Amino acid sequence: MITRAALIHAIPTVLTFTVLIAVGWWGHRHQWTVTKPISASATEEKADWCAEHSLLESECLLCRKSLAKAQKAQEPPAQAAKDEDIRFAQVASVEMLAKANITTLVTSTTMVEPSLVAPAESVYEPTRVARMSSRVSGTIRLMSKRLGDVVAVGDVLAVIESAEVGRVKSQLMHALAEQAVAKATADRARASAESGFRTAGEAREALGRLQAAQIAVFDAEQGLLNLGLTVSAAELADLDPAAMALRLRSLGLPAEMVTNSANLLAMTAPRAGTITALAVGVDEGITAGELLAVVADTKQLCLKFALAPSQALNVKVGQTVRFTTADGIPASGHVTVVASAADETTRWVPVLALIDNDDGRLRAHQVGNVTVVLGAPQPTVIVPAAAVQYDGQTSYVFIQRKPTVFRGLAVRVLATTVAGFAVDRVIPGDVIAVTGTDVLKGNLFQDKFGPGCCAE
Repeated sequence: MITRAALIHAIPTVLTFTVLIAVGWWGHRHQWTVTKPISASATEEKADWCAEHSLLESECLLCRKSLAKAQKAQEPPAQAAKDEDIRFAQVASVEMLAKANITTLVTSTTMVEPSLVAPAESVYEPTRVARMSSRVSGTIRLMSKRLGDVVAVGDVLAVIESAEVGRVKSQLMHALAEQAVAKATADRARASAESGFRTAGEAREALGRLQAAQIAVFDAEQGLLNLGLTVSAAELADLDPAAMALRLRSLGLPAEMVTNSANLLAMTAPRAGTITALAVGVDEGITAGELLAVVADTKQLCLKFALAPSQALNVKVGQTVRFTTADGIPASGHVTVVASAADETTRWVPVLALIDNDDGRLRAHQVGNVTVVLGAPQPTVIVPAAAVQYDGQTSYVFIQRKPTVFRGLAVRVLATTVAGFAVDRVIPGDVIAVTGTDVLKGNLFQDKFGPGCCAE
């Protein structure tokens, strides 16, 4: 007989089996699923989804060419150039704008000076610098100027002692003496031929020797000119040998430097300026062609910089430039040269500008940034730097056309300001994306990363 206590102990087991039987019956009845049946609207939404572009296919401008065409037709004429490839960046929803950190602002105009900025280096102006080299081999006997001295044209910088100088001077004296003898002989021969004491052939022979002597004088005179010594053989010919020797020894030398040596050659400044380099010192040897000193005009310096060919199109000779060194020293000037050929290595266009340096604050070979002023101030839209994206060839600004649609507008940067970039083509009042533009840039060129779904 089953006792009361046994029945009480059996109750939990009976309840457990009852629950299991109920669960098995319900699972069999509902095919063992606990989710709600998919609604018709959800099924339709799934069918409308463009997985390739992560958008509703019915709203996807890349898939629905008719939608894209209609959107392009609404572009303002000022922002729809002929044959321009108009592109749009599109996100799935307004919520996605926030998730992608895409924020916007309304543009307005500001008076901006059109300009461009480029890195530059200051150098000596090529036509205002003289690199003096020795005309002969010899020894430096005197340095009358020091590094940094200001010199005028003709100032003596150094005196070189060279046997070559003495030899050329002596050669001229010999040539003048031979010319005098040949002239006297030719005069007597001509007079004798006229009197019948000599033949015409002897007179012509004497004249030929005179002409050879005159050529030798010319050669010797030219030798001195090649050394930078100005001399008149005709004037020397009228002097006696002692006076002639004194004139030649002192040739090109200040009075206080004249000695008994005829081997001294003074090196004089060919232009006014500052001595920026000295290559040798007193009693040092120097060879012909070796650099002796550099004299440069430091009151004006030259800026060297390079521009992309598209930028160089806007730069003209005479335009104002403003230069600031890396440590903040300012200077101004104007463009002097825009090269007619691009550099063979960089393919950029070299540009030169002349800048004033009357106060001497600038030095050659300082680096900094140069601003080239392209025109008068004009009302321009300035956008934050983060609003501009660059694809390697073109700069883009993203203008909001619909809550989730942005036009990728190709723009040209007119100037760089503290507030950002001054650009063209953006109309005051345009709503532009200022953050998250990298996301829009990737979205703008989706078709470059895959074949697309091409629904139409």
